Amino acid sequence: REKTRDMEDRLSDALHERLTQRFVDRRTSVLLRHLKDKRMVSPEITERGEVRLEGHLIGTLEGFRFTLARTDGELDAKGLRSAADSVVAPEIHHRAERLAGSPNEEFVLATDGRMRWRGEVVAELAEGDSIYRPRIIILADETLTGPDLEKVQDRLSLWLRHHINTVLEPIMALEAPADLEGTARGLAYRLFEHLGLLPRAVVADEVKALDQDVRGKLRKLGIKFGAYHIYLPLSLKPAPRELALILFALKNGGVRQPGVTDIPHIVLSGRTSFLVDPEVDTRLYEIAGFKVAGKRAVRVDILERLADIIRPLIALDASRPYQGELPAGAAEGNGFRVTVEMTSLLGCSGEDFASILTSLGYRVQRKPKVAEPVAPAEASAETPALAEVLADNPATDEAVTEGAAPAEAEAPVVSEGVVPDAAPAEAAVEAAPAEPQFDEIWFPGRQRSEQRRHEPRGRREAGAEGDGQQRRNERPRNGNNNGQGRGQRRPEGSNERPKDARPFQNKGRDEDRRGRPDKNQNRAPREDRKAFDPDSPFAALAALRGKTE
Repeated sequence: REKTRDMEDRLSDALHERLTQRFVDRRTSVLLRHLKDKRMVSPEITERGEVRLEGHLIGTLEGFRFTLARTDGELDAKGLRSAADSVVAPEIHHRAERLAGSPNEEFVLATDGRMRWRGEVVAELAEGDSIYRPRIIILADETLTGPDLEKVQDRLSLWLRHHINTVLEPIMALEAPADLEGTARGLAYRLFEHLGLLPRAVVADEVKALDQDVRGKLRKLGIKFGAYHIYLPLSLKPAPRELALILFALKNGGVRQPGVTDIPHIVLSGRTSFLVDPEVDTRLYEIAGFKVAGKRAVRVDILERLADIIRPLIALDASRPYQGELPAGAAEGNGFRVTVEMTSLLGCSGEDFASILTSLGYRVQRKPKVAEPVAPAEASAETPALAEVLADNPATDEAVTEGAAPAEAEAPVVSEGVVPDAAPAEAAVEAAPAEPQFDEIWFPGRQRSEQRRHEPRGRREAGAEGDGQQRRNERPRNGNNNGQGRGQRRPEGSNERPKDARPFQNKGRDEDRRGRPDKNQNRAPREDRKAFDPDSPFAALAALRGKTE
């Protein structure tokens, strides 16, 4: 077996060597014959750009670059180059002539920053003097020189300038508007520098200084003043954002950085929000028309639509009288609840949606949900079962029958073997929820001090140190601190005040109250004031609890 395996290996190696030598020798002989005999057939270029001589591959031609096929020696490489020059040079000259006269539809700028003509790469972009004027690097061999190179360079430069001015036309109009002056002209130029998208917080002071007439002129130029951004809605389409992303990347890190080729595909998919990649520069998301909010990137126009939904809910207080039906999401205290319309608009819910609201400056308050009262029909249906449980206890029957309804008194007697305490315990277990449920209400976050300068004094003081509602909850309920300092308490069973207390703090208020009757003297005890309805099953349970104790 070892001898046979060795013979097979040597035969295979010999066969491979003979076939390779035969192919190389044949291609070399063809090349040498072509160089000696000028009457021999010239190489030809196929539709795929392959240069062949009598069926043998010499190399490939892509755009204006010729690439030799794999060679096995220096002599073979020289022969291939010499044989290809006779057909490659004229072909490159003809291609330069055709490119110079090609229409705009034959040129394409890809997301990788390369320019393609008829599907072949002919040039790539590099950083230029300004963000709207990148440099063009022609990808060609030494064969493309002189007038042919100038023709290609001029045609590609003309197309790129036309492409930028056409796709980014609304943004290019902001470079030097004729009917704007002063602050408005400066704001328009800043939008021009930032590719038609600018956070409102960056130019908040400039926007406040604009009057309505000037804002009207800016709106005629297509500028929209949103709650979070100042932008051009027409420039948020996929084509302008893709071109803006390429131009921005050329000046900031290059087009090879992560996100430049992936984000345009997300924009074309029409998604309103998506998870942020931590390896991608956040500025790329903003240039693409998205705002990084929490864990997700949200489209700018969708964020403004969300603000339009929340704004009327904040202006409405559900605890005050309101004509008609309250809108969905209205809450007490000028807050709002998250609705299905909001989550469907952004395409996310739960923690992702909460992270977006938190990043926008909203804060949440969670309150336990109040259990809904039991309907009267349900209570009357449960009453006979309660009477059956209490039938074996004579003392309890008397207490229940005195204040019970006739239907409860005539309840059938329960059979033997029933434990009286079992039914109430099971009812209590069934009534208790498995998990506590909370009602989440969102409120606008604290404003800056300069924005609250002209607010009423009470509102300003309530929000100075935090949440005003929380501060009110921390105060003593009686409203009179008994002359004690803040945070101090009187020891139990002691009438002595602390040494650092203020004895005359409430002196005048106490003297005014002398001689007045106590408001709580005639007040009924808490148990009498909140007695159960004698016809309800809760009265029977209360009587049973008293007998058991």
